[in-house]
Amino acid sequence: MTTDQRARLRLPGDLGPLAVGVTLAVLVTGAWRQVAHPFLEHDDWEFLLPVNPERIDQHHSRLLAEGRWFNYAWWRTVGHLLTPTVAALFFSAVLLLLAVLIARRWAPGWLFVPTVVALFSWPMITDLSYWPATMAPSVLLLAAAVATLPFCTEDRRRLIGWVFASTVLVFLAYPALTVIVLVVLVGELIDRPLRELALLVVAFGIAYAVATGIVFSLNGWQLGTFGVEVRPWRNPNHLHDFGDLAENISRVGDQVRTLLGTATIPFAIGALAVLACLLRPEVRDRGIRLVLLGVVGFGVQSSATVLTGVSTPFRSMGWAWLLPVIALVWLAQELGLPRWQRATAVVGLVLVASWGVRYDLGVLDDYQDRRARYEKILDRVDVLVEAHPGARILIVGTTEDWANPVFTREAQYLSQKALDDDGTVMVNCHPPGCAPAANARVMRLADRGVRAVMSGPYIVVVPTAHRR
Repeated sequence: MTTDQRARLRLPGDLGPLAVGVTLAVLVTGAWRQVAHPFLEHDDWEFLLPVNPERIDQHHSRLLAEGRWFNYAWWRTVGHLLTPTVAALFFSAVLLLLAVLIARRWAPGWLFVPTVVALFSWPMITDLSYWPATMAPSVLLLAAAVATLPFCTEDRRRLIGWVFASTVLVFLAYPALTVIVLVVLVGELIDRPLRELALLVVAFGIAYAVATGIVFSLNGWQLGTFGVEVRPWRNPNHLHDFGDLAENISRVGDQVRTLLGTATIPFAIGALAVLACLLRPEVRDRGIRLVLLGVVGFGVQSSATVLTGVSTPFRSMGWAWLLPVIALVWLAQELGLPRWQRATAVVGLVLVASWGVRYDLGVLDDYQDRRARYEKILDRVDVLVEAHPGARILIVGTTEDWANPVFTREAQYLSQKALDDDGTVMVNCHPPGCAPAANARVMRLADRGVRAVMSGPYIVVVPTAHRR
């Protein structure tokens, strides 16, 4: 089925599927709970805090490690004016817009409903939604790219311009989401001649390299380092010999196992859908191109791991989620297939969407449990501050605690949220120079679940890691 045929199937002004799909997506995913009671990851708070020289230096350090210059500009202009609730609402709104734009282009009629739910429950983006202040700009840029693509498809120069602009801007916001630009592009133009698609893939590759060069140049111009400095906690392994190459390739294999192991059911259904495309002459060409697209996307995603050894987490492989969705949508709307095969594809799409919803709710429940624990700690701190005005607030842990990344993330979350809520300043207190950490009474209380307590002139706060 050609793009023109898909367009004729779409009923202009058919608001029924749109209203049902959007309502269902919002209600079943629980996105409203994240908006009503937002949880922000520990390192997302700094994108909401006011601009001052100290925080500018902190953001420069992140730029040197990550190169997200668009995010930096967003924080300097808009981001620091937002509240956690507004940031969570804005992220959910732009994600819903992105899901609606893609589904309306690819899934006509009532097929829109399971498609938009599958896209709004996008598990990788679900994981990113707990960095709403940081990640909203990249999702907004993706939505803008999807919205403007239809106006560029009939003019080659305009289309090449779209490829470069979309790729560079999304890269400057969050490089890992850039491959989604490629998948959306090829999915939209899948029926074009293979040579034309290949040229567009090459254009994307050049744009990706240009974006990398822009980041390196900005870092060199503003921060004095041409390139990026990978932080030690990412466990880099730069290439020096064939042993390093073998190790990095094994890490790529670990990424694939993580991806398939986390979302086994959706990708198994997607693999069956792609196989069905390859077996049916009506959609065989599309199936072949989708496989090639997957190979290219995997190559782009894995290149950084091969070069630096830095593994790509599940949340940064969102482009892969589109592949099973695309294959199932094609099968479901292909009029040349028997009705039972199209119905089976719809069932598969519903199963993929259901898995995404279940993943979304599971992650949401976990984060809401954490938020509730942290709120209890901060409520206790507020009581102690009111009773002991002027007391210094120390975040205390043992040497073992501070060596635990979970503990340090919780400590950062507590200090950033307290600062954002009412300007309360908490200071990290490390042994052996931290006297309260050696206070047996304080640590016994912490082990019993008392997370905030007076210790001499100090209000001592102990995060929950290792102490539940």
